[in-house]
Amino acid sequence: MTDWHVDEEPARSTVRTATSKIDEIVEFAPTMTARFESAATACDHLEIGSAIDDLLQQVADPLLQAVAGSGNNICSSTTELINAIASADLTMAADAEEDVYTIPEAPAAGPQSEG
Repeated sequence: MTDWHVDEEPARSTVRTATSKIDEIVEFAPTMTARFESAATACDHLEIGSAIDDLLQQVADPLLQAVAGSGNNICSSTTELINAIASADLTMAADAEEDVYTIPEAPAAGPQSEG
């Protein structure tokens, strides 16, 4: 993107790719939870198992959800930005074309133009 120009398809493709990666993070959440729970269950020491479970509940899962939420918000905002720039391009082009016909003619050169 430069100035008021946006190559829409490459920009949209980038957002779609980012969104799919965020979706992969969200899809990983159940696997992560299962692994944490398995580790906590496998511990012979109750306090270590409890600490692992606390780590999942208080840090890992909320962090994963926050990352996914932030990523989705960024992708959504970027899509809105691309739409706005693309619309502005069309609006600006139409305005410029219309203005071509409304530009006043330059005054004639010569003594009659001096005042």
